[in-house]
Amino acid sequence: MPVLTGKGSSLDTLFPDGSFAIAESLYETSASARYFNGIVRSLLESAATGATPGRRLRVLEIGAGTGGTTAAVLPALLPDRTVYYFTDVSQLFLLRAENRFKAYPFIRYELLDIEQDPAGQAMPVHSFDVIVASHVLHATRDLRETLTHCRSLLAPGGVLLVNEPTDHPGWFDLGLMPGAQRFDDGVRTESPMLSADGWRELLLAAGFEHAAAFPGRESPGAILGQHVIAASAAAAGIGEARGYERDWQDMLETPSAVRESPPQQAAEDLVRTLSEALPAERTEMLITFARDQVAAVLRVAATAPIGPRQRLMDLGLDSLMAVELRNRLALGLGLGESLPATLMFDYPTIEALAAYLERDVLGLSRRPVSAVVPEGIDLSAAAARMEQLSEAEAEALLLEKLGKL
Repeated sequence: MPVLTGKGSSLDTLFPDGSFAIAESLYETSASARYFNGIVRSLLESAATGATPGRRLRVLEIGAGTGGTTAAVLPALLPDRTVYYFTDVSQLFLLRAENRFKAYPFIRYELLDIEQDPAGQAMPVHSFDVIVASHVLHATRDLRETLTHCRSLLAPGGVLLVNEPTDHPGWFDLGLMPGAQRFDDGVRTESPMLSADGWRELLLAAGFEHAAAFPGRESPGAILGQHVIAASAAAAGIGEARGYERDWQDMLETPSAVRESPPQQAAEDLVRTLSEALPAERTEMLITFARDQVAAVLRVAATAPIGPRQRLMDLGLDSLMAVELRNRLALGLGLGESLPATLMFDYPTIEALAAYLERDVLGLSRRPVSAVVPEGIDLSAAAARMEQLSEAEAEALLLEKLGKL
């Protein structure tokens, strides 16, 4: 197996060639995923009963990833009574979700690293009625700190829904789940997972109230080794509710629509234009093309000031986004086969990418322009005569020729 031999990464296994099929089967379409996402949906529906157009239900999903849980809960929410924050640490997931969930105008897409203080990430603290976290909190280094950050985002009386494996699956030890072994908090010693009782105890110690796990001990579903743990924040004493009364309608202003991938005809037109362009024009066109694809992956305006020699990783592109960039470049040029998986690492700037596409992919590398020689001119004889001229004679001849231009 490539992961065990070090020849491949866990991300390549979960997202082969950028495909989400395997990840979606794990988190969305499998029987287990449907069962536990259904529990989250039922709990969220219960929380939504008191929502009105004047007082919307405010939901935050942490580490929303491929959108498996999102897809399960959105149909249960009323558009005019909900504000839903879809967050993740990767822009790639935000970009994909923005395309996938276009039918839900009440969603806002934002970057959020729950291991860092949310107040420093422009998130409205003490403001969310429900926080959903599926298969994500176990991957954080310090659960105590993570839960403190979660609690800081909840409004008084808000509810945290944690959907997590509560037994340690043996296949986790194969290294297929990125970040699963990062734990270093003294709470977990041998496994990143906590039991249902362990979650309840930790949540209560972190200042939450009334923690409960579903399914219950007597339920047949308890054998599945996974639970949804619900815990509420204190109705008072959570601190100043900064932003609690803010106008949430303003927060529905989502980023501009994501550009669709160019159709095959557009790709053919682009390649034809490149082949007919002068070398300098072609280079600039490819730099612009590569910059546009980078901007699309980063979810910034195509006019954003991204320098051609800036390192892509310094701009925030991660490994998953590198796969997306590779696929967008191949699609935009109408390539029949995918580009190398190491593309961003081998060609770490927009300028380097453009040169690679011009030279190695399209075969349009710069070639010196041959001199146009009129018929009847013997170049060898002319060269022989030039060699016989002194420097002064050669200079005089050059000035004469320039004077006739």
